[in-house]
This record gives sequence, structure tokens and C-alpha cells, in this order.
Amino acid sequence: MLAVAGLLATAGCTAGGNDGPSSGSGEKTTLTVWSWSPEFEKQYATIWHAFEATNPDIEIDFRTYVASEYNQVLATGLTGSEGPDVVQLKSYGGLQAVVDGGNLMPISGKVDGLDALAEDVVAGLTARSDGEVYGVPLSVQTMQVYYNAEIFEENHLEEPKSWADLIKISKELKEAGIIPISIGGADTQVGVPVGTEVFSSSRYGGSEFASEVLAGTTDFTDPDYVASLELMQELQPYLPDNVAGISTADSQALFLSGQAAMYPSLTAAAGLFGHQNPDLKLGVFPAPVGKGWASSAALTPGFVDGGYGISSRTEHPDEAKRLLSWMTTVEFGQLVADELVQLNPVPGVEISDPLLKEMLDNYAANPAPYLMLTDFRYGQPWGSDLVGKNIQALWLGSEDGEQAAKKIQDGLAAWFTPSS
Repeated sequence: MLAVAGLLATAGCTAGGNDGPSSGSGEKTTLTVWSWSPEFEKQYATIWHAFEATNPDIEIDFRTYVASEYNQVLATGLTGSEGPDVVQLKSYGGLQAVVDGGNLMPISGKVDGLDALAEDVVAGLTARSDGEVYGVPLSVQTMQVYYNAEIFEENHLEEPKSWADLIKISKELKEAGIIPISIGGADTQVGVPVGTEVFSSSRYGGSEFASEVLAGTTDFTDPDYVASLELMQELQPYLPDNVAGISTADSQALFLSGQAAMYPSLTAAAGLFGHQNPDLKLGVFPAPVGKGWASSAALTPGFVDGGYGISSRTEHPDEAKRLLSWMTTVEFGQLVADELVQLNPVPGVEISDPLLKEMLDNYAANPAPYLMLTDFRYGQPWGSDLVGKNIQALWLGSEDGEQAAKKIQDGLAAWFTPSS
């Protein structure tokens, strides 16, 4: 389970890092930085300007790519002569795939401030193959249910405290002509598995179930896990019509326009929604639990959402390490929290956004891992992809819960071996 120690550290703690330029020559070095976040290009410009202000010998050339195309772009760029110096990296198994290509510089012992971060946060950017750290963590994502507070107020609804409450609210919203819950059912890589995890974690048992699966004392055909998949069938009447054909963009548009009342997603969506519709009044809650579930608490899944590492081909390793060292400081972490509206794990960062603070508090109270990302992306097929495709099959009526669970288990068994 991902600790929240770094996120809840007392304000005033500081991380190490180089505050100023190491060269007095007056010449500038350009560091090319690649990212998958074009929607936050303006906010990143503010962040890089802050670094350049105290490092006047370095200029950041920031380039962003569409997230769905980034892995391929990065794979090509890291092997070419015109590639980046510093790159945004996936975490866990997504990182391991890049490390295996031999195109990243290990930064263990080379970047100041890493030791100030919680070990299990840094673990998200640590390769399992050699135990080396390859990136500075950027953010921690939590997974919760956003809701349109004005719709709830107009329909005299309150945040659900139980699964029965959620179903009751969804029925009332549907009768009022409002789509209760919007999910991008055509997106089997992110939209479906994220939505599924938000609602199912408490049903299958969160961290306790994860430990048992990793130890080999149970697997994904466990009755509690089967039942957790079946929740998505129970919710289907309250999702958009033809949900399996709804794109992520369309599902977000339904929520942003007020046609849908709830949207299960990541913490990062708070900043995105705020930029796209500043007038939208948002609330958030962990998906509630039902009677007899594996967890009696409403769990909030979470994970380390990537970070920044250094290309092994960079011609400016010292400057790149200086940038990454700055990424371990409170100055950088505060900019991530304020500009990107994300939870940065640097100790001492203060969360001013009330919605972000509420999500952090929910996660701190009852955290759980996003299991299919933290542990089941180290081989093919990815666990999250298997969940996405088989939940879609449930919605289309071509599988039931037991069949979906067996296909998930069989797919993972092709490469995963329990530790017991």
C-alpha cells in the first residue's frame, strides 16, 4: 500500500536540491523536456520559468505529446540523436519497459533530495530488474467519484454513505432525465479500468486482497473479485446509453456540460475540469460500500503517477541532474500543487485547493493500491487492459462476472508468478 507520509508531512520541511546555477560562464544550456500533458502546457511554462529564474544558465525546451501516442514517441526519441534530455516517465511496470530498453540513466545517489521522499513513493520510479531509481516522482493519484454539486443540490441529494444510497441516488437522477454516472466505456486502457477500480476496490478488499494475490493464496477468480466486477453490471442502467461505445472525451463532455451527475476518475481530473469549466461546482467522495463486502470501509485507491527521468543519451547530464534535484524541492512541489492541481509527494507542500485537500484526506483515511497498475503491468497483457476489455464484454452481454474474472486470471497467469 502506498504510504501518505510524504503527502502529509508537516509544512516547513524541505528537500535538498541545487538552488542556483553551477556555471558562471554566461552560456546557456538548453534542456529538452518531453511530457504527455499538452493540456497543461501553460501551467508547465510557469513551473519551468521558476526553475530558469534561479538557474539562468539553463533554458527549458518543453515539448508535449498526446498521451495515447507518447509511449511510441518516447521509444523512438530515446534511441535517436534528436531525442530529449529529460523525459516524463510512467511508473511501476510502465517504467520497467523503458528501463529494459537501456535508454535511461539511473539516478540513485546522483540526484539530491530523493532521500527526503517516502520510500514507497520512490519505489514507483524504481526498476525491479536492478533496484535502481530512474525518476523523481511527480504526483500521487487518488481514485474517487466526482459529482456536480449543483445537480445534487437541485435534486435535494447528498453524498451516498452506502452502496444502496448510490443506487437510490442513481435511480432518482435517471428519473429526472440526468445521466447518473459517466464513464468512457470505449477506453479500455484508462476509462474503464479506472472507473471499475473506483467502485470495486472496497468490494474485493483492497490491500488485503492484493497481498493475498501477490502471495498466491488467492487469485482473480476469488468470489469477492468476481462480485466486484459484477458491480459494473449493476451500474450499467445508470451509465450512458451504449456505454461501451462512449469515448473518454465524450464521457467528460457529458459531465462538464451537466448532462451527467457523477464521474469516477483520478485526482488529476480536478485540474483538468477546473481549466475546462471554471464555473463547475465539484464535490468528491470515495465510492461507498455495501453489506457483506470484503472491506467495511470506503477505500480510496491510489498510485504514484510517474515522474521525470534522464535519457542515457543526453549531452547535458549535469544540468539534467540539477533539474531533477530541483524537482525534489518544496518550490517545485508547491508549483505542481498550485498550477497542475495535483498531489506532489515532496514533504512540506501545502494543499490550498479544498477539493484536492478533501481527496488527500479521503486517501489518508482508507488508502488502497490501484492493483492492476502497481503490480500487474510488468508483463503482457497488462492487468488494467484485461479489466477494461472484460468489463466492456460484461456490458455487451458476451460474458458474465465469472467468465470475465477467469479471463483476467488466465491473461495474468501467462507472465505473473506469485511470490509464495
